Amino acid sequence: MFSNLFKDASFLPHGFCLLWDPWLIGAHLFSDVAIFVAYSAIPIAIYLFLKQRPELAMSNLAWLFALFILFCGLTHLASAVALYKPIYEAQAAIKVMTATVSLATAFVIFPLIPKALAIPSPEQLQKLNAQLQREVEAHLATAEELRQARDQLQVKVQEQLSAVAQASAVVAALEESPDVLIYAKSRDGKMLTANPASIAAIGRPAEEVLGKDESEFLTKPEEIAKIRDIDQAVCETGQPMTVIEHVSPPDGRKRIYLSTKVPLRNAAGDITGIVGVSVDVSEREALMEKLQKNEELLRLGSEAAEFGSCELNLSSERLQVSQSLGTMLGVRETSLSLSAFLDRIHPDYRDAVQRAFHAKNRTELEFRDIESGNASRWFLLRGQRVDDGNEARFLGAIADITRRKRAEHRTSDLMRELIHRGRNLLTVVQVLARNSLTPPRTLLEAREVFIDRLHAFARGYELFVDGNHLGLTLRQLITEEFKRFPSQCVMEGPEFLLNERSAQTLGLVIHELMTNAAKYGALSRAEGRVHVRWSIDGAERLTFEWREEGGPPVFEPTKKGFGTGLIERMLKSDFQAELREQFAPEGFRFSFEARLDRVRASSVGSVRSLHNIPLAPEPI
Repeated sequence: MFSNLFKDASFLPHGFCLLWDPWLIGAHLFSDVAIFVAYSAIPIAIYLFLKQRPELAMSNLAWLFALFILFCGLTHLASAVALYKPIYEAQAAIKVMTATVSLATAFVIFPLIPKALAIPSPEQLQKLNAQLQREVEAHLATAEELRQARDQLQVKVQEQLSAVAQASAVVAALEESPDVLIYAKSRDGKMLTANPASIAAIGRPAEEVLGKDESEFLTKPEEIAKIRDIDQAVCETGQPMTVIEHVSPPDGRKRIYLSTKVPLRNAAGDITGIVGVSVDVSEREALMEKLQKNEELLRLGSEAAEFGSCELNLSSERLQVSQSLGTMLGVRETSLSLSAFLDRIHPDYRDAVQRAFHAKNRTELEFRDIESGNASRWFLLRGQRVDDGNEARFLGAIADITRRKRAEHRTSDLMRELIHRGRNLLTVVQVLARNSLTPPRTLLEAREVFIDRLHAFARGYELFVDGNHLGLTLRQLITEEFKRFPSQCVMEGPEFLLNERSAQTLGLVIHELMTNAAKYGALSRAEGRVHVRWSIDGAERLTFEWREEGGPPVFEPTKKGFGTGLIERMLKSDFQAELREQFAPEGFRFSFEARLDRVRASSVGSVRSLHNIPLAPEPI
């Protein structure tokens, strides 16, 4: 049968059907041959792929598919041959085999569709691949972190081992140190262990200390009770405590220790006692006490002397002041800015103070604050700039020299006042002399009158000086003049202070009135009386009245005497007063009115320095 497959006697080639048209023959021939070549290349490609990937699960299907493609290609090859040679039987056989392989392929491929669908698509594969890549990178990063953590752990372990070794060395050194006491006690106060320094500090052998409590090797009950209270507090609270402890061992030398105590725990974490470390700070405490006393003495001295220290950082312009200086400046802070300090200084001195702070040489400067009047204060700055390489500072002291400055102003004022008063006194003495030494008086009479008037003038000034220049009252002045007639003068009027000039003027006026009354008026008789009354009205005007009674009859003189003229001139000149005289038969009357501010002393005294600070009179 196989030999009949290629016989062509009974049939015509397929080209007859195409009438041997060259175009049709060529098209069929080219198409069939091209399809055969292409179909033959596909099984070869599948073969090469399967050879490289033998592990694929569905390789049998791939071989079956390759065989199907190959037979499809042979079918087209047979069609191309049949154009010229009628091998229709062979062509039929090839188609039968192609159909068989096709059916087998179709039969096999349908059950494999679910498996094929389960195969991820390229996009899914890309996503899975990207996810896998991220997981791989994460695992690699985790592995790197673990490696670094392992390295760090090794370093920390080495550090811990080194620290433990150092701590062990420190503990060993402390245990052997003669200055540090290390000990452990149970909850009931029994000494469990103690280093040699602790045993030496107690002053007893170790066998008399270990297993014993404080009462067996300390002497003062109050110290023992305080130590037990501290140990008990540490055990109850479980918190460390740092305290100062006073201890009196058997040798009698009282010591002061800075002690730190922590709870002692067992393996279960229960507190079974305390561990303590104590350092002898007796000498330090003594020095601190001495330092505090010295600081207190310095503070008291600076307050008494009214001075304080200051330190200015020239870079940051921060000024540190002592407590006494802060009190003088009226500031609570001990640290303030340079600008805040300069704000408290009078503008006329700010530039000078700032230059003094930056001067390279030692400086000394007086300045005043911004207050005015009585509140104004003067200060003396002394100091020097110091450069220590890192920063520049000004170190100095500031003293309150207000009293000195006011005393200087007071002295200057007193000198000017003394010159002025000297001139005035000479003028008054000249007037008294000129008017006393005149006819018809004899020289002896004139001398007595002059001396008497001079004494009257001086008494007012002496009374004023005795009052420390604060003034004296009109009542005091009248009382002094009436010492010879204490029971014959009746006074009535409000109390107020006279200024210095009015004291002198009124002293002369009252003396002249009293002299005339003693010669010609009420004081010439024992039953005579002089009524002196003064008052102040709402307009601040002083009214002074002199009224005599009980004396001889009064007649108006034919001419005005020196005393009367002196009274008129002085009252009008000094007080711009309005005078009234009445020569009534029952007694002489005299009065005047003047502005009170010309007579009364100011509220803080009649004689003051520039800053109104009264000074005690100096002996002349």
